Amino acid sequence: MKQKLLSILFVLTCLIGQSFAQSRQVSGRVTSAADGTPLSGVSITVAGSTSATQTDGSGNYSINVAGDGTLVFTYIGFASQRIAVGNRSVINVALETDATALDEIVVTALGVRKEKKAVGYSVQDVKADDILTSREPNLVNALAGKVAGVQINSSGGQAGSSASITIRGNSSLTGSNEPLFVIDGIPMDNATNQGDNSVSSLFTGTNGNRAMDLDPNIIENISVLKGAAASALYGSRGANGVIMITTKKGFADANRKLPRITLSSNVTLDDAFTDGYQTTYLQGLNGLYRNGLPLNYGGYAEQAGANPQTSAVWGPHKDSVSQAVIDAIGMPKLIDPREQFYQTGVMWNNSISLSGGANNTSYILTYT
Repeated sequence: MKQKLLSILFVLTCLIGQSFAQSRQVSGRVTSAADGTPLSGVSITVAGSTSATQTDGSGNYSINVAGDGTLVFTYIGFASQRIAVGNRSVINVALETDATALDEIVVTALGVRKEKKAVGYSVQDVKADDILTSREPNLVNALAGKVAGVQINSSGGQAGSSASITIRGNSSLTGSNEPLFVIDGIPMDNATNQGDNSVSSLFTGTNGNRAMDLDPNIIENISVLKGAAASALYGSRGANGVIMITTKKGFADANRKLPRITLSSNVTLDDAFTDGYQTTYLQGLNGLYRNGLPLNYGGYAEQAGANPQTSAVWGPHKDSVSQAVIDAIGMPKLIDPREQFYQTGVMWNNSISLSGGANNTSYILTYT
């Protein structure tokens, strides 16, 4: 029994000694591969363990590594590196700049792309996904709530209704306050078509602004240029700001023979507000019945030139109708036809896109 215990203790001692023999201190210096400057605050961890440290102000580090461990070097703006320690005790590392960690890019004019931090004026970028997720057929309405300092007013909820946009408020009392729209370097007028004021407008809704002709499915990027400095290239036409729109391009791939097909479909349901209106007071004004006639006036129909109609519903209380009015026109009824009149509006938006190309030729076709 004693011999077995001695054997076990001997084996454990050997294992512990071997473990300590394999654990060693690894140190080194972390620099930038671009200019050789030391990097402070680089995170160094041992893969698969909780052991970690950071570089000091001179880029130096020291960490305890057990066995044939692997060191992982990570730093914001630089590509991570994994280095196997092996039998080394000194490991110097030069981190490469991460090409994918680029600053936000904005389109300033005529397709020119710049880093947002390098632009000396106010410009804000809106991505294609932000436009599509809004599910708005009118591009102007799709920008609502996505750009600071931009105010958007829609003329109605009906499909095809116009929408106006202003950047940093109105700058003119009599002229247009709308920004200039530029699509792939080409200026576009976003004015609303002014048609006749015939009765047909009751069924067709208001006239639409021209930006609604642009399909949101083909937009790649929108840059909103604010202020005179941002829009100086476009002169007086860009005095109210510029909405810079870049459309999608086709994919040129010599190894791909078939076009790339993209399908999207969404449905929008619109319900009118029919609740919450008062049904206590009758038609009239200031407590008087109908078009300002006294409540107890029974022979109003014989009054010369009297107009008994008004759209206001702030007449007398429904329980204070006099017998004279009842004898003249009957007991007034409270009828609210809104719930029966308004139906649920259904709007489908379907889109199909084909894109492709080969060698130096690319194409994209979209139908919505």
